[in-house]
Amino acid sequence: MTEFILSLFSSSDKLRASSLYQLLSGKRTSSVLLFGFFQRLLVVHGCFPSLEQATFDKQIQQMIDEGLLKWEDRELQLTKKGEMRRKKESLTGLHYDKYGRTATTSWRLLKFSVQVVSHLSANETAYLPVETGPFYAYQVKRWLKEATCTKTELVAQVSKELSTIFTLMPDEQANFLANQFSGKKQTGLLAYQLTTLEDGVAQQLFQDQCIHRLLAIIEQHSDFLLYDLLAPLLRQNYNQSMLTTRAMILSGDSVDQVMSKRGLKKGTINDHLIEWAIFFDDFPFERLIHSETRKSLALLERPLLTLRYKDLEEQTIDYGEFRLVQIETFKGGDKNGFA
Repeated sequence: MTEFILSLFSSSDKLRASSLYQLLSGKRTSSVLLFGFFQRLLVVHGCFPSLEQATFDKQIQQMIDEGLLKWEDRELQLTKKGEMRRKKESLTGLHYDKYGRTATTSWRLLKFSVQVVSHLSANETAYLPVETGPFYAYQVKRWLKEATCTKTELVAQVSKELSTIFTLMPDEQANFLANQFSGKKQTGLLAYQLTTLEDGVAQQLFQDQCIHRLLAIIEQHSDFLLYDLLAPLLRQNYNQSMLTTRAMILSGDSVDQVMSKRGLKKGTINDHLIEWAIFFDDFPFERLIHSETRKSLALLERPLLTLRYKDLEEQTIDYGEFRLVQIETFKGGDKNGFA
């Protein structure tokens, strides 16, 4: 855990301990999502959903005692010793923000589907399935039923898709995942049998890193049969209520109309808009941010991304619009300091 936490800091970062804990444990509020977004740490949001506050506090105190972290203005910062020990590449490929909720289930479903297709190619029905739960059986049956190709074509297409996916992955990751598949000629190995990593956290992060990269590739190929298999699970990673608000606004409804039709408060809609703006690139900033808000924020002397809402002298500016302008600015490339 020590190495992982160190990787979350840059040499100049100061991170609030409470926000960091909420980020790692997966608390899904707009304030936590904004913290992760502006700190470029959303990729680890919810990576340890079972992490207890006491365990986290003990870990942080241990790192302070070891001289790796220090308190600075009631925030955590790397020490020189911590900087020397930090590994920069640890987070590459991780995307708990996009896949964390269903990555494990998606991977189990994919392994089961590969086994089914493998035995289907040989017309075999008597084999020990890697999954016995009704959910996995239903999803594979649905997938096979909805496929518009013949059995022979499906077998060939799935093989081709897997080859494409693994070609786009680093060899170490591709081999790690491919050797977990079971089929008519192979019994899959367990994850711990395929890595030399001994630390439990490091093993989990590597496994998730590989799965996230695989899911990212599948998501980019919506014409794949494997995309059809996993799409329902991939969609579950997002706040479904937010997606409803997004669809209504994209269809032409105003914020007030969405509030009225759905019976939601402005604060809830603000949360939806913030989450939408963070995770998707189709957010209509020009339409949903009033020109008066832009003019008022443009007159401020301090850089916009260094401000917190409470810093505004006259809080007549809508909180949601304030955050949306910050998100727009950050996405646009002006990342020089942020709140």
